[in-house]
Amino acid sequence: MRIIQILTYSVLLFSFSFLNASTGEIVGKITDADTGEPAVGVTVYASSNGFDYPTFTDEEGKYVLKPLPPGNYTLHLSYPGYQPIVMEKIPILADQSVVIDYALETFYGNVIVVKPEPEVVEYVHPLMDPINPTVCPVLTAEDLQRMPVSSLPEALAQAPGIIVNDDGSIQVRAARPGSTTYLVDGVKVRSLRGVPLNVVSTSRILNSFIPAKYGDTTGGVVLVETHSYFSR
Repeated sequence: MRIIQILTYSVLLFSFSFLNASTGEIVGKITDADTGEPAVGVTVYASSNGFDYPTFTDEEGKYVLKPLPPGNYTLHLSYPGYQPIVMEKIPILADQSVVIDYALETFYGNVIVVKPEPEVVEYVHPLMDPINPTVCPVLTAEDLQRMPVSSLPEALAQAPGIIVNDDGSIQVRAARPGSTTYLVDGVKVRSLRGVPLNVVSTSRILNSFIPAKYGDTTGGVVLVETHSYFSR
């Protein structure tokens, strides 16, 4: 009985922590490539390491997938009569909405006799966040590997309006030193100098429309997610 109580408590604690963790979402609109009309009832689901998050498009062709723990996801789109789509390598960060609109092509084969193979496409990072254009772009682990930098602050300094001081501190939009908040996996830290590049899954900087839960800051908020079960 004691073991059962401990296991039950552990499961409840894990569930509570998951529900209160910072999560992201994928939103968008699916249309018919030929007519441009909304595609209603399309099966849409995001998957990551064996976990699936399903939904359907509404009468306007719109969908929302949330909450999604930070990590890398694959988006699946399917509906009878249309070419199935699998979109890979979609990074999700805490408090981030990734917008993915797609126009489905008609499948002209016999879907009853022949099941069409999904077309695999790769997610393309937008140059600008369509929801909040002032937010700096997301840096993924692949981006960091390609950049000629030796530290995370150096990599973040490549974004416009970001200054890195000699002590590794980051100034956002010319705010005073010390006015930037750093969060690694949701935990507030004083500096990013001790975060190795090879453990970073995604990172980004909030420089406007900062959620109140991050506190009062006159600069910006740096969100860093390290590799986890969902990011592998």
